[in-house]
Amino acid sequence: MEMQYFVRPGTQKEWYDGGYRANVVTFSIAKLVQIVQELRDGRTLDTQAIWKGQNVSAVLLDQLKLVARVMYSVITSPEQGLENITEWSKKELAWQRAREKRVDLLPELAAELVSSAASRERASDARSDARIDVGVAAVTEVLVYKHSAWKRLRDWGLQRRELTPKEDQLLLFAATVGKVPSEKQAAAILHIRRKLEQEGYVAQ
Repeated sequence: MEMQYFVRPGTQKEWYDGGYRANVVTFSIAKLVQIVQELRDGRTLDTQAIWKGQNVSAVLLDQLKLVARVMYSVITSPEQGLENITEWSKKELAWQRAREKRVDLLPELAAELVSSAASRERASDARSDARIDVGVAAVTEVLVYKHSAWKRLRDWGLQRRELTPKEDQLLLFAATVGKVPSEKQAAAILHIRRKLEQEGYVAQ
């Protein structure tokens, strides 16, 4: 029976010498996903919280250390006749051995897992928030770019016949004092500016 690796990191003896980092990271992440999937209760890592915070919790870090230690032992124990560790790591047999290794899920990390439905909802909310942020940024950029600057851009485009009637109306809108574009209009206006800049327009 496989040995259970359930020793808390922190007081462990040194086991990592700094080698094969890419292999260890790849195997460890894949193994962690396997461990969570084997719960078979629909829970998953709260990846949105990790992304939003740009950080991992202390217990997730502890779990990864436990997993990495076991994966390192697999990576550095190649099949007989395969001395090149990097080549061994690419073999299906290496991953099979990694899958067979027992690494228990820390109870504290299990408590941090979220349901798949909650994860999908958070991902949807994150995409919506991202779209809102992009839209607000576009409107802000149009307003910051002064009405007189939009007028000069429109005049340049008209003189060179670079504008369609719809593009002309959008730039006229941007050049009118007191007008605030919608997010969709702002995105289109910025697109027109990029197009004219590619055609040679230089802001004064």
